[in-house]
Amino acid sequence: MIVNIQDEKQFNRDFHAYLEQYYILYSRACQKEMIRHFGNGLGEEFCADIITQIYSALGYIPNENDRYYGFVMMLKDMYGLDNKIVEVGAGYYPAVAKHIDSMQTSGTITTYDPIILMNELGRIIIRKEEFTKKTAIDDADLVIGFSPCEASELLINKANENNKEFSIAVCGCTHFDTNYTRHYSPRVNDWINYLYESAKEGKKDNESIEISYLDDKYEYPYPIISKIKKR
Repeated sequence: MIVNIQDEKQFNRDFHAYLEQYYILYSRACQKEMIRHFGNGLGEEFCADIITQIYSALGYIPNENDRYYGFVMMLKDMYGLDNKIVEVGAGYYPAVAKHIDSMQTSGTITTYDPIILMNELGRIIIRKEEFTKKTAIDDADLVIGFSPCEASELLINKANENNKEFSIAVCGCTHFDTNYTRHYSPRVNDWINYLYESAKEGKKDNESIEISYLDDKYEYPYPIISKIKKR
């Protein structure tokens, strides 16, 4: 990951101010990851999402290397952003929603995750709750997720059931239920294929399921599965 830190002392001030405000709200495992990564300088090049979100939140990743920005630009090309967009599994810091909010001239961005740190951020509609089968998305034009992990399958199925377009950047882990994993150790490719097949099950004649990837400069190697209606 490329970060733009010209003044490390200023970065440390910004980072510690962030910690003072939000550190206690992170899980113990995430706190340990933050200490491990930042404890000895700026850490390794490849970072977990919680770390890249912090760099993005503090403005230390150039847009041309920011995976969240890259995902949003892909969404803009495929669907446009001036829509009613619902994001699933934002994580602690809604970096994707922040980029969408900065580019929208109309429409809305609503983001779901019970662990979101803040109550307000720009014009983003923040829902600090689980996205569930009962979550209403009737008014949404597009449902998205960037590495939503356990919510991936639900996102796809919910969008299909409600005839909504969707785009999901698949995470690099598997989330099969225990009945499946009890007798088999799945690989990431198994999970990707499973999600792709789930996406195709809800496809209508006027829709296509597409697989795409972010450019290498964003350092996100996993596929993006999207349902696009023919226009």
